Amino acid sequence: MLLNPDKTVVMNTSLSHMYKYDCNILVNGVTLTPATEAKFLGVFIDNKLNFNNHIDYLVSKTNSRLFLMRQLKVQGLNTEGLKTFYTSNVRSILLYGAPAWYSFISKNGKDTLERIQRSATRIILPDVTYEERLAHLSIPVLNDFIFECCKVHFNEISEDERTTHFIAE
Repeated sequence: MLLNPDKTVVMNTSLSHMYKYDCNILVNGVTLTPATEAKFLGVFIDNKLNFNNHIDYLVSKTNSRLFLMRQLKVQGLNTEGLKTFYTSNVRSILLYGAPAWYSFISKNGKDTLERIQRSATRIILPDVTYEERLAHLSIPVLNDFIFECCKVHFNEISEDERTTHFIAE
């Protein structure tokens, strides 16, 4: 397989401030300059693995969906329809690729994600507390839901005979 230098990103990833990789990498005669951030399969990754830019991206992307959700509420969509819209068009964005990035985000990042669900449930049921909204809609706290989805994903991987062979060696 030939690498396309226009589509290839080099990124030095380290949690240490002392480690720097400064070797030039050539692809088809083109020197690749290390990037501090890259988008890989829809997930923004930076060289410190803090995923703050990915959280910002999620907020931006879900805000447009929340606007549409408000418009659907004004047009008379019922509670169940709004809940379906939320789970399929907003929460699905927040879950995408979560096993790859969720364990790396800060408490502030997790709080930011939870605020998105707070906003969505407030659109559906505006006159009650967040906890009452979650109970009425049978929706778990978002961070608990994401954590459980990640846990299920990793358990499936660990129980898959195709992957346990590599883990054991």
